[in-house]
Amino acid sequence: MRKAYQTDLSDAEWECLEAHLPAPKANGRPRLYPLREVI
Repeated sequence: MRKAYQTDLSDAEWECLEAHLPAPKANGRPRLYPLREVI
């Protein structure tokens, strides 16, 4: 588990943002890092 930072998104903020992000493609390379950690 990684250390939490003050700038991390809250659960409510992530719910709003996640709906606007593209889903991973079935034939693409799997993501190495969760998008929530990248953003």
